[in-house]
Amino acid sequence: HFATNQSCLLDFAAWFLDDGNLGGDIADIATTVAFLIAEGPSIGLELNIDKCEAICMDASWLAGTPMAAMTHRLPSSFTLLGGAVGDPSFVAAHVGSVVAKAASRMEFIANMPNRHEALTLLRYSVVGIPTFFARSNGCVEAPLGVFHASLLHTFAAVVAPVPPEAHVQLELPTRLSGFGLRDPRTYASLSAVCSIAAATPQLGLVCSIVDRLPLDALLESSLAC
Repeated sequence: HFATNQSCLLDFAAWFLDDGNLGGDIADIATTVAFLIAEGPSIGLELNIDKCEAICMDASWLAGTPMAAMTHRLPSSFTLLGGAVGDPSFVAAHVGSVVAKAASRMEFIANMPNRHEALTLLRYSVVGIPTFFARSNGCVEAPLGVFHASLLHTFAAVVAPVPPEAHVQLELPTRLSGFGLRDPRTYASLSAVCSIAAATPQLGLVCSIVDRLPLDALLESSLAC
């Protein structure tokens, strides 16, 4: 229903379960957001404005629209599917926030009395976190190092101190009898470059200023790290 009645208004609309990205004229996006707010509850979908972001050149353009209460981001600095893009200070702040939240979660897991439950939570709610922010452009090696050190410390607290020679086994994926504790610093920059390269062909669907986007700068920043 949404696809046939609303997406046709937009230049871009992509969804994964209940997470969506909309692109196009602000008036058309406003119409679509208003539709989601009005019709979503009937199918159990309630828009959480506090988690929504509006990306445009001037926040005043959002006045009088359902997006006025959303967090406003300039095109040069924003997050998309967990990854931060833009100014180095913005990227560092975003990644630092994610790492801090993960550290708090790991501290809780390390003190759980049931070791089996703790190990399960560690594997499925923490280990995969770098997947979402390692592809952020810019140098994120330091916070990733902090994350990985905290992860190894938590694993040792839950299971037992791990000798250095066992780290290789831990870094293997689960299909190879490992635990997936690969150091994210080894693949972060490559993830950022691949994400940018994969998205570049689709940018023409989002806006008409592709030639002015700092793609070269983003790639150079990622490669430099």
